[in-house]
Amino acid sequence: MSTALRVTDHCPLCQCAEYNDESQPLANLYSEQLAALLSCAELDLLTALVNRRCYNCGLWYKAQWFRAELLVNLFRARVPVHPKGWDAHSDRFSEAGWAREIEDYAHAVDARDSGQIARFHRGLNSILDSIVDADAGQLTQSARMAVNNHDVSTLRKLLPEFDGRFVQAFPFRRFSGFSAKSLWNWLLAKLGPISNYAEIGCPLWGQLANKSEVSVRRWYFDRAEPNYWGSGCQKDQVHCVQSLCARAAVNRINWDDHISRKMDVLGAFQYLDHLQFPARFVDEAFARAKSLLLILDSVDQPPAVQHFTGWSESAIAWVGKAHGKRIVADFDAILASGNRAWLLSSD
Repeated sequence: MSTALRVTDHCPLCQCAEYNDESQPLANLYSEQLAALLSCAELDLLTALVNRRCYNCGLWYKAQWFRAELLVNLFRARVPVHPKGWDAHSDRFSEAGWAREIEDYAHAVDARDSGQIARFHRGLNSILDSIVDADAGQLTQSARMAVNNHDVSTLRKLLPEFDGRFVQAFPFRRFSGFSAKSLWNWLLAKLGPISNYAEIGCPLWGQLANKSEVSVRRWYFDRAEPNYWGSGCQKDQVHCVQSLCARAAVNRINWDDHISRKMDVLGAFQYLDHLQFPARFVDEAFARAKSLLLILDSVDQPPAVQHFTGWSESAIAWVGKAHGKRIVADFDAILASGNRAWLLSSD
């Protein structure tokens, strides 16, 4: 395993060598797959992937991190599809989707397939997390208990009570993504008119597919990143970027291509924490856009296995100061989802 990891001597944001906290990441799908790739015990892998918090800027980062070829294998072969992006345009959040997921869970339980049980356990709970109906609290609690206990019989009995509960998914979570009109209106209120809007990362869960702003030119930046989904992110032999372009008029451009003018805004949603060189990315982002819209979850928390960094208020403040940008972080509509939004701008 040691040959697949390299030591991180300095904070990847501010280059400080001191740290004031440590933690071990929890097991998840990615630790399971990485351990299989490395032919090592999952616990040994988690022990090596210590999260450290920078004493200077407050960024969390891994004490050791994977070499690029292993990450490419993970995101091209082992976990090639980004489920949250596709789920924002799927029918999983529906009566039919819920019923189908329960039956898939039942098959996994009957077969005692631990991998599939874990998969559908996560899937069912994510659907429950996205139910907005205020009157469904007791129902979702009962269903969650049944999921956690592998109690398929109870889940089937509760099915009729879920009719009408899937009208709209909880905003800024798995089945809605970051496409809410309220986010766009907030940007307009902070920046004024937007002519050129771009995103990077997942093409399917942001504002690019929205067709209401017909006067806005929309751009998707293709950027190769080992620790992110890429060529294998397909459904029915359609790549995620192709799916986006079929839904809306979006200009696809490579990150390194010359652009004649800066974008008004570049959105990077749950993307920054994947990058091995986040400071370099932010430098490049501001060379391409006047403003940077960041959305991240688990703020001020040590990062999961698949994330090289974990972001804090102080780390975002460090980025803003380093680039002479003002930071606006008052988009309160996103807070209930567990995400945070920061707009870094010169205006």
